[in-house]
Amino acid sequence: MDSYVKIEQNRLNYARTHQGGLRCDSNQGLMDHLVGSEDVQIAVGRRIILPSSFQGGPRAIVHQSYQDAMAIVAKYCSPDYSITFTCNPKWREIVENLHEGQTSSDRPDVVASVFYMKLAVLHKQFFCTHILGRVSAFITVVE
Repeated sequence: MDSYVKIEQNRLNYARTHQGGLRCDSNQGLMDHLVGSEDVQIAVGRRIILPSSFQGGPRAIVHQSYQDAMAIVAKYCSPDYSITFTCNPKWREIVENLHEGQTSSDRPDVVASVFYMKLAVLHKQFFCTHILGRVSAFITVVE
């Protein structure tokens, strides 16, 4: 965990010290919003705008993901299927990894791990067995 925090801190420091190179000087609309906001919790100070490539930032998650999805739609046309895959906190793999007295909400790491393992199996079924036909493109969204 310490290494992750160090790497993340270095990435944030880079974004802070290279604002001019990230083309952030023209975001006057953001500053106008902050100054004119009715929300008293916003304190106006030195703004640091994260680049859209910063993983975990709202621009990367929302805007860039949307742009990527639209590029796929532009190339391959609209999707044929929209599949919803939800997690069940009572899945056997989750319950077996809980200590006595724990619930699934006490162990989000276990829930996420099992969810992603089952999602990988679902992907494999679609891409390897072609149960719904050959897949030329796909978009996965996890909420």
